Amino acid sequence: MKTIISSLRVAAAFALCASVHAEKIYYVSPSGSDSGSGAIDSPFASLTQARDQIRSLSAVERRQNIRVVLRGGRHSLRETFVLEVQDGAPLGLNVSYEAFPGEVPVLDSGVEITGWKKAKVYPEGTPDVAKGNLYVADIPEGVERFYSLWDEEDIIDRARAKFRTDPKLPMARGGVRTRWEERDLLRIKEGPFRNWENIGDIEIYKMPTRNWVANFLQLESVDLESKLARTSVEGTYKLSDNPPRKRANHDVEKEMVEGIGDLCNVPEGLTRPGTWIANTVEGKVYLWPESKTQLEQRIVAPTLAEYIRIDGENDEWGDNDVPVRGVTIKGLTFKHGKRLVLRKDSRGIQHDWEMFDEGNAFVRLRGAENCEVTDCSFLNSAGTGIRLDLYAQNNRIEGNLLDNLGYTGILLCGYGPGTKDVNHHNIVTNNEISRVGRLWFHALSIFVFQSGHNTISHNYIHDTMYDAIVVSGVRPRFFGYRFKDFPDFPTAYPNLREIMRIMRWDEIGGKPATFKGCLDYAHSRGNIIEYNEVEAVMGEGGDGNALYLSGTMGNTFRYNLVHSTAAGPGIFRNDDEQYESQFYGNILIGMQGGPYAGVNLKHENSFENNMVLNWGSSAVGKVTSLDPEHEKGSRGTSLNRNIFMHPDDNTLFIGKIDVHYGDGNVYYAAGDEEGTAKWLKRRQETGNDEASLAADPMFVDLENFNFRLKKGSPALRNGFEQIPFESIGLLSKPAVERLREEGKTFSDLLGRNDS
Repeated sequence: MKTIISSLRVAAAFALCASVHAEKIYYVSPSGSDSGSGAIDSPFASLTQARDQIRSLSAVERRQNIRVVLRGGRHSLRETFVLEVQDGAPLGLNVSYEAFPGEVPVLDSGVEITGWKKAKVYPEGTPDVAKGNLYVADIPEGVERFYSLWDEEDIIDRARAKFRTDPKLPMARGGVRTRWEERDLLRIKEGPFRNWENIGDIEIYKMPTRNWVANFLQLESVDLESKLARTSVEGTYKLSDNPPRKRANHDVEKEMVEGIGDLCNVPEGLTRPGTWIANTVEGKVYLWPESKTQLEQRIVAPTLAEYIRIDGENDEWGDNDVPVRGVTIKGLTFKHGKRLVLRKDSRGIQHDWEMFDEGNAFVRLRGAENCEVTDCSFLNSAGTGIRLDLYAQNNRIEGNLLDNLGYTGILLCGYGPGTKDVNHHNIVTNNEISRVGRLWFHALSIFVFQSGHNTISHNYIHDTMYDAIVVSGVRPRFFGYRFKDFPDFPTAYPNLREIMRIMRWDEIGGKPATFKGCLDYAHSRGNIIEYNEVEAVMGEGGDGNALYLSGTMGNTFRYNLVHSTAAGPGIFRNDDEQYESQFYGNILIGMQGGPYAGVNLKHENSFENNMVLNWGSSAVGKVTSLDPEHEKGSRGTSLNRNIFMHPDDNTLFIGKIDVHYGDGNVYYAAGDEEGTAKWLKRRQETGNDEASLAADPMFVDLENFNFRLKKGSPALRNGFEQIPFESIGLLSKPAVERLREEGKTFSDLLGRNDS
């Protein structure tokens, strides 16, 4: 009897194991039918049907891994596919939506525009050069206003006409101008303004006063007599003022700093091939084709911004969030997302670089835990790639390709400033991100806002319009500090789109007692940014950086390689109100020319054991505190055991920065060793860098990207630790391996061998 009982127990155990490790598979195909069974020979036609079939399973049937396998081909989406708490997996199990092995399923919301004919009647304002070249087609039924158009290769440029504003604005608020006044007003100086019949289709694109952000704003009215135009939604800052002159070596910015913006989607902008406009009043779209063959391609208008949303029960103003758990999105391709349109109730995060809790990404984890997005491709979109919003913990974003996006690559965005802190401990690793910010130039490749203890590692970011990796939280200005002219800032601008609409005042109570105490409500802390390669970023715009930190506490940037980037105040930047962060073991390679610094440092942080190789103005740049009264007694930034090397004769190693301490650095200007020694001697006479050296750091083979130091290196004698440069970059092909395969040299990265 004992033997029988024992055998039964063993059998039951095996049965339990089998049930736990068993899996159920449903198939979805573009040629399938939702009346099918979901089997491989009878696939469903939609993700919705597969999800609903899973919902119909019993609790016992759900105790297994479930796979929804998508066959190759185009899967047309017209509504967001939403996974709720009930669609997650039991603890230890997984529900996956994945590609069939060897096939490429493409999720696409683009609706093809067909029936192109040579235009015989032209929209009012069409330039003579366009007449005879325009084609016209009907806007497809059911397609609402759209802001981007795509062919099989790339985005097609929307027609734009330049305008110029008059910066001579009246004084506001008792004679003090602020950048938060008149944010919906354009004082027209030049431009083809008129009262278009379809004014709701017309937008302006402009840097609003500052050159670190751009706005698309719908035009609401034009008063030609008073030379005033208004937008339906306010800009981030004042519209008619000019952004300050930065990076004047870039043609785009030359135009912007002179007060120029773009009127978008106007016939007056049809001045060259490869441009289009849409008129929703007529129901027509006009295109001047780039080539004779462009009309033979599939031309589509995106209809959906958000493709897949993993959507938990999110309690924004309470503490009862319930996440979706155990969902994987794997191996899928996403194309043709719709562009974000600012609304009156939109809520911006830092500088309106992104919008808070916004459905503008292909895949959005909004209340998710232990979920994954792996091996997917996010391509050719006017929107964002991936978002992790609100409650997001222990999720993994790995092995994805994000390319040619109008907005952000990957965003981690927790709740607004307050005590609630539930966006943390996520992993973003081994992703390739390129050409983001094609429409909103200020878009960031990886943006961590109000999110902490994440690991951002082994990503390859290249050829983007603005910053590569940004970690930020909230600055004390939004609590009422800093603005001497407006000590009542929080009450003076309660509905400011940037930050103010997400402040959790019930949790904060009121203005914190100290300036630094404001950062108790900034949750971007404890993040580790490591082993990332950043190449050729900051292609447009000003006041940006490859790596950037602001409004945070206690983050770590280590073992990152940045190269081929010649723009911005610095390759790395500690900006306003961030403390106790560490920048260690990074390799920063500046390009020839440009006014940029190697790094810009501010406040109490640690910059140690890094290599800064080549720079424009200074190795450590000019950054001073805007609030010296809050820096009294500050020890400043530690600057220990770094290598600062310039291949020529630039001996401006340290510019004007906040007070810093440190020692053991090696300074070397290969073309002016004597000048370097004199510079260091003067510095040491003031009590700085007493143990630092002016000497060749002795690289093994810098030209071929061997950053190891030879035995006897003065840097090693001063305690410098070798940097594991061979491991930086994508796991499949680290940076130096790829650079060597491409036949590049260190001189190439400096921009010296360009033809």
